[in-house]
Amino acid sequence: MKKQITLFVLMLCMSFTTFGQWNLMTYPTGLNDIGDIQFLDQNVGFIFGKDATTGNAMIKKTTNGGTSWTTVFSLSSPVTPFTAYTNDINLVNNNIGYAIGSFIYAVDGVKEFICKTTDGGVSWDTLSYNQNVRGFSSLYFFDENNGFISGHSLYKTTDGGANWTDLNLTYSPDLGYAKIAFVNSNTGFAIGFGDSLLIKTTDGGLTWSEIDTHTSNIFNDFYFVDENLGFIGCTHGEILKTTDGGNTWHQVVNNESSQQDIWTLKFVSNQVGFAGTGSGKILKTSDGGETWNDNYDFFAHFIACSTNAIEFPTSAIGYAGGRGMLAKTTNAGGVVGVEEVPNINVTIYPNPTSNLLNVEGIDGMEPIDVNIKSVDGKLLLHKVLQNDACIDIQNFNSGVYFMEFTTSKGTSTQKIIKL
Repeated sequence: MKKQITLFVLMLCMSFTTFGQWNLMTYPTGLNDIGDIQFLDQNVGFIFGKDATTGNAMIKKTTNGGTSWTTVFSLSSPVTPFTAYTNDINLVNNNIGYAIGSFIYAVDGVKEFICKTTDGGVSWDTLSYNQNVRGFSSLYFFDENNGFISGHSLYKTTDGGANWTDLNLTYSPDLGYAKIAFVNSNTGFAIGFGDSLLIKTTDGGLTWSEIDTHTSNIFNDFYFVDENLGFIGCTHGEILKTTDGGNTWHQVVNNESSQQDIWTLKFVSNQVGFAGTGSGKILKTSDGGETWNDNYDFFAHFIACSTNAIEFPTSAIGYAGGRGMLAKTTNAGGVVGVEEVPNINVTIYPNPTSNLLNVEGIDGMEPIDVNIKSVDGKLLLHKVLQNDACIDIQNFNSGVYFMEFTTSKGTSTQKIIKL
């Protein structure tokens, strides 16, 4: 009978592998979709996203490493209906920061916005700007006065965003520019939106030249560790690497099986880096970007998701988020490529259940941390088991939960259903 129940559990409950060590966090109240994340240090950080009820653009701030969040900015559209896009947030220092986004209208087109803080993100104000600046997608500031915006063109300000100058480049991607970023005060890069255009400057943005990467895949994001070492994330899971400042590129190995689009890139050193995919995965490299492996899978917890933003305020502490999901690591994602540990052959039954869950297969193993979490990542129960046990969940509300089993070698997760 037990074998039949176990087979039923295997068919009913998907078992997921948490390859690295990321933990789901309680999603900030009122938020719907995370567009960008930036932290000033391991405690103070910002999320730029959309209000779940109104659809307004929203900035939330934490001062305790994401344990709690406070809304510090909310911007409504002057026209309805609308869709808000929260594209980029850039804190220049502990006081000065900028964020850009846009409202999309079915009839009236697009209305962009720039907001700025001068008090460390406690309050934000929208800025007036000259109307030739259009199609905001990313921004980069060297200091509180000098910065760039990518959009329909590339734009530059020297007065803290009060005025912007169109660089009027000869390169004209059909949909504008997706991102601009600088390695230092002289060297910077920009990519086209919806194509494979890459341009480079070595004089602080005064002049630009096109770089041929010999790929037809669309560029979504790029990240340069220094003047020479850089990466581009593309569609179809392609990741490109250069070690000579972009003069030559080669495609590296991505072991993520579904080869989903690479949406975001972040490196914490010249060896360790992370990528977010359109399917909600986090990939990690520990060999300077030559090989990439699954490190975490948001899709194990959320049906429709994507990893929109990854941020590491330190080399070990990192945050990743997207639609309805936020996760944190305190050890740089743990060990790369550690799959579900063969020795964690844990059976849980009956499942579904109205009260008791039997957990078997632990006898003779090292102590196992067992966590039961809600679908939004809230920890509801924690136990350390050294032997087979029976866990009482009769006080849980009916619904779907996740049970995590963690040893020193890795973590596996199973879905449980409370009747």
